[in-house]
Amino acid sequence: MIAIFIDKKLNKFLHEIKYTFDFIFRTAGFEYKVIPSLEAASFRDIIFFYGLIKPTENEISVLAKDRSMFFVPAEPDLLQPGLLNRETIEKRIIEAKYLKDIPLITDKEFEVPIVYYKNEDLFFGSFSFDLIGNIFFHLVNYEFNSIGTRDKNHLLPDSASCFTDFSHKPFINAFLWLLNEAIKDSVKERANCYLIKKCYWPEDQPLAAAISHNVESLKKWTFSSLIKTAFQDLILFYRLKNLVLNSLRRLKYIITNIEEYWTFELIYEIEKEFGVQSTFFWGSGAAEVKEGFDYSFQDEDIVAEIKQQKVEGDEIALLGSLSSYKEDILGEQKQKLSKLLESEKTGVRQFKLRYDPAVTPEYHSKYGFQYDSTRALTDRNGFKNGIGFPFYNISSYPSKEEREFALFKTHNCLELPLVFSDNNLLLSEVKNINFEQARDKMAALINVLKFYNGLITFNFSVHNFAEISYNKNLLRETLSQLQEDKAFLSTYSGIADWWTKRDCVLIKENKNELSVYFPDQFEKFTLLLLGTFKVDQVEGAEVEFSGAKIIFSNLAADTTVKIKLVKEAG
Repeated sequence: MIAIFIDKKLNKFLHEIKYTFDFIFRTAGFEYKVIPSLEAASFRDIIFFYGLIKPTENEISVLAKDRSMFFVPAEPDLLQPGLLNRETIEKRIIEAKYLKDIPLITDKEFEVPIVYYKNEDLFFGSFSFDLIGNIFFHLVNYEFNSIGTRDKNHLLPDSASCFTDFSHKPFINAFLWLLNEAIKDSVKERANCYLIKKCYWPEDQPLAAAISHNVESLKKWTFSSLIKTAFQDLILFYRLKNLVLNSLRRLKYIITNIEEYWTFELIYEIEKEFGVQSTFFWGSGAAEVKEGFDYSFQDEDIVAEIKQQKVEGDEIALLGSLSSYKEDILGEQKQKLSKLLESEKTGVRQFKLRYDPAVTPEYHSKYGFQYDSTRALTDRNGFKNGIGFPFYNISSYPSKEEREFALFKTHNCLELPLVFSDNNLLLSEVKNINFEQARDKMAALINVLKFYNGLITFNFSVHNFAEISYNKNLLRETLSQLQEDKAFLSTYSGIADWWTKRDCVLIKENKNELSVYFPDQFEKFTLLLLGTFKVDQVEGAEVEFSGAKIIFSNLAADTTVKIKLVKEAG
């Protein structure tokens, strides 16, 4: 098991530190405990010591004798959002060459991100930078409090971030990869040590993915838009192709009254072709221009379409209105959608990605949303805050008791960051990036997350199938690559279900025997056994083996599995 020891001089930040360690080890799939002293660790434990001062060589020879231990140097200013200004953050960013040029924040100089000290009696790994502080910095969107620039949607513009040039890199995933590799190395070096790890996805797929479709607008043509586009075409008359195309589209609408933005059948056709389901985000309530929507749940056609999506096996989630990120109106909007769906279980995404870190998560938790998928870059595709995993937001308002007893509190709404949106392919009302650029960007993001076993999410808005000529082909290319790469493909709700159920699986170690409790039903679940042990016997479940993987099938809820291990020969 992982045992965490925190320097008492860091007690002021226990709320932040414990939250970050919890994210790290729950995401990585390791069981962990926080110990009051180094003496409280067992000889099988792998210790993570988070402190201000690195132990000397003499201290290492004593502290790490007959065990595995890692030291992570703390830089407390990374744990205090708003303390560092933009200039200071920029000065402290370095690119870690041994981590594929991943950016990290530190005031230390080093050549390699981790150094090992080992012999027959000990294994000691010393991180060269504050891994915990760097992860916390990005999880809480530290820059939002440090950089005052805001765009028209009240967001920190992507271009204002100190990490703009690294938006194509999931650096949180890279930090976890480094930690995983270090743990594997430590287990290899200890002859009588083993560690069990929950794989990220059901059959240890290289990545997971979900497809969504925002229903932002269903009316391309109104009287005012007809006049506006005609006027624009006259001004841009030199764009002959655009002029002819728009003229034909206006004429078609006037003659047939068919809405171009009603592209649902096209989406159903593509997804049936690949045998997948997706998530549709619908705006709830009456059609109100000030809240961003031009349709209403009072319309029979809208209700019929949502019912058809349920028949297709798709998920319906809420697209929170423009002002709902800061006004307490999400509850009413969710109630209207829940009534239509006859279910309280639903996710949310804020329209235009509007988000206030101090307020919006409070509303998401208050009204019991299963997940939120708003965290995203707004003018490019990539990884907001370098995150390519599900995670929970830390509560901004821990109680006095929680502070006093060194507890941490998270919101109960799971965050599923949005990585790729077709809205970011539009350069203007009349121009978008070409198909080859869009396809290459999509493929690059999939490939990098495949290396880090992360989650990639896509949004292809319903109206953009009429605005971006290649959108249907891009969706096909995306699904084709995901299936070729053997991704775990599900709806957003399906991903959230898996992640929360995975988290609830409990593993207990007792010498050379494991007890694994599955409170929920699973079709597939995979464990990875690290170390020089192998499985001798499994009781209570149907299993198969693939190298060090233990793959369970058809697990009923409330199942306990016993696994007996033996030391490998040699």
